[in-house]
Amino acid sequence: MHILETNVAPGMTQTSTYPMALEAAGYDLGGFLRDLAANSTH
Repeated sequence: MHILETNVAPGMTQTSTYPMALEAAGYDLGGFLRDLAANSTH
């Protein structure tokens, strides 16, 4: 038996690089993700 754990949200904690980069650029992580979902083409 093989089990593969998939991390569907890598680097999305408050101490991860991605949220820190967004904050340094003047963006809020929650607002950014909300806008990203609202502008999705799917």
